[in-house]
Formats: sequence, structure tokens, C-alpha cells
Amino acid sequence: MGSIQRHGTISVLFKRVAKLMKAAVDRYIDFVDYVVSPQEQSKIQGSPTLPLFPEEQKSEGKKRVFPRQSVALAGEITVGFAGIPETIQVGNINEHGIYFTANRRVGVGEVMTVLVTLPAEFSSSGVPERVAYRIKVRRVEPLATEGNFGVAASVTGRRLL
Repeated sequence: MGSIQRHGTISVLFKRVAKLMKAAVDRYIDFVDYVVSPQEQSKIQGSPTLPLFPEEQKSEGKKRVFPRQSVALAGEITVGFAGIPETIQVGNINEHGIYFTANRRVGVGEVMTVLVTLPAEFSSSGVPERVAYRIKVRRVEPLATEGNFGVAASVTGRRLL
């Protein structure tokens, strides 16, 4: 009986380690995208590698092809390899983009993960879904509320949790 319990405990531990490893790999990929992508973009577009301030950004008008759904959802973002989740408010979303407010400034070109629970009316299955979106920040703007920023980002990946 003892060896069965030990086997079950080892199995649970391996599953937890595998889950942690997968999360670490996902964050490492985000980090690599963040480090490599902005530099490649700047060579192509001739813009600074990572404009951190809204006044450095130039808006070229709205390029949205699909309309976004207006929502009011709580979510969280994680940035980089060892990202600590931060709470955000999602304002609108579609399969190609997302707009949210955050209480810290993020850099244009930054790659991060957004976790949100979509209500049934916005999910593809008709039931609430917990979704992880990989995004790349396209625009950041200061909001009237001091210390808050509006962030527009393109969705580069989506995973049901």
C-alpha cells in the first residue's frame, strides 16, 4: 500500500513540475519575443527600438479590421520570464486585438500574457471560458486618472485554460 501512495505522490509532483516548467517556458518565450522583436521592427521601420512614452508614439489612424466587443472584465497581465501578475480592466476585445487599462506604464513592443475569463456571450463555446492571450503592445496612452494607462495591443496567440 505504501508504494502505491508513494507512486501517486510522485505522479502528482511530476505533474506540478511539468506545469511549472511549461509556465517558465511560456514566460521565456515572451521574454525572447520582447528582446528580439522590437529590434527587428526598428530596422524595418526606422523607429526607436522601444518608445516608452506616449509622446514618442505616432498614431497612424485606426487599422482595426474586425470590430471589438465592448466589455468590462477584470483580468491580469504577466510580463517577462518571472512576471508577477498585475490586475487590469479589459475595455474591449476581439480575436485580433485588446484594449485594457493598467496602473503602470508598459512599453510599446512589449510582449505579455493577458488572462481573462470570457463570459458565455463572448466565448466560442457558449459557456464562460478562462483564456490566456499572448499580446504585443501597440499603443500606450496616459488616462485622466493619475497613474493609469490605456493599452492597445494585438493578439498574437490564444490558449484556453
